[in-house]
Amino acid sequence: RGINKGWTTDQIASRITLPSLYDVDYLTSERYGVTEHHVRQIFMGIRGWFDGDESKLFPEEPTERYGKLIAGFGGRAEVAAQSAKALEDEDVRWATELATWLVRSDGTTQDERNLLAKCLRVIAERTPAANIRNWCITRARHLDGSFPMDRFMVHNFNPKFLAESAATGIVHTLRVIMDPDKIEGMNHHIAFTVGDETCGLHLRNSVAVPTDGWGAQSLVTMSRDIFMGVVSGRLPWSEAFAAGDIKVSGDIEAVDQFRMSLENKGFAG
Repeated sequence: RGINKGWTTDQIASRITLPSLYDVDYLTSERYGVTEHHVRQIFMGIRGWFDGDESKLFPEEPTERYGKLIAGFGGRAEVAAQSAKALEDEDVRWATELATWLVRSDGTTQDERNLLAKCLRVIAERTPAANIRNWCITRARHLDGSFPMDRFMVHNFNPKFLAESAATGIVHTLRVIMDPDKIEGMNHHIAFTVGDETCGLHLRNSVAVPTDGWGAQSLVTMSRDIFMGVVSGRLPWSEAFAAGDIKVSGDIEAVDQFRMSLENKGFAG
């Protein structure tokens, strides 16, 4: 009905609630997720991401948008003051939104991050949903520095995963940590022989396509121990190459361009 009335996802989320009878049973009460979140998922599954809100069609780049909103509200100090006042007045949603502008814009300070962390802790205290509570507390601890989550925001290969995985699977996984802008225009097939395994990646159209390595234009050869050292970031590629532990035949420049496109300190090092 909401979709047929032309309501946006924000309007549907704020207008649709469950009858109180559903809050007396653990199967239908909001213990894992809340109604206003679930209706957004249902909307997107039916209609897709665009909900008819004109501003969402071509939105401003987020950092620039937050900067313009802050300027329009009178500057960072004014926005921080309004956020703190809103939190004091129990307007937690508005306080959180204002604090988010500050944290996600250029020039954020630790005091601003602490303010948003305070907002999130209030949400965590009041929500009945365990998953929301856990996320809010985790995010708050990251913001205030009590438990930084930065190490989870990069692609690292778990040592246990590396020890139990075939080299072929790991080589093929490299495609998801590749910066496509850094291989733009390349059309080059690279084979990797790691121990007794051979596989490859064909770089074309700014993507890396997994292959079996047959017919490759360049070949990279190394032992499994050296490969695991590079992938884990413990051993820089340049150091292993200089020592002769990594051998490259074919187009060395193309291989270097590829490895430098990977968001991995071992390959790029």
